[in-house]
Amino acid sequence: MPVASINAATFLEQRIVQECLNNVTQHAHAKRLRLVLARRQHGDSLRLLIRDDGVGMDVGAPHAGFGLAGMRERVLSLGGSLQIRSWHGAGTRVRVLLPSVEPPAKMAVGSRQGSIRP
Repeated sequence: MPVASINAATFLEQRIVQECLNNVTQHAHAKRLRLVLARRQHGDSLRLLIRDDGVGMDVGAPHAGFGLAGMRERVLSLGGSLQIRSWHGAGTRVRVLLPSVEPPAKMAVGSRQGSIRP
């Protein structure tokens, strides 16, 4: 894959994470946030999981901003899938699965995981 495509995909991945974190900060009133970013063992996909313990939201309701729609467009433009689940008073979970943009031989296998307080 050309370097420009890899850089564009990396930029879009960063924007997806940024939008999730912005939503938690602005709307969730969360005390805890869990973020997991992992490549599958064979390097064929990237998995992102963001889970907070905030107030939750109505996923099916129309939203005033462009954040969720933009995030969905970015994920789809990379050939991925996006799942958002939320529970009233118990937080929200965002799962993103993206196909790998780098050849498997060049990718580091593993994951980074952590919890932070917003």
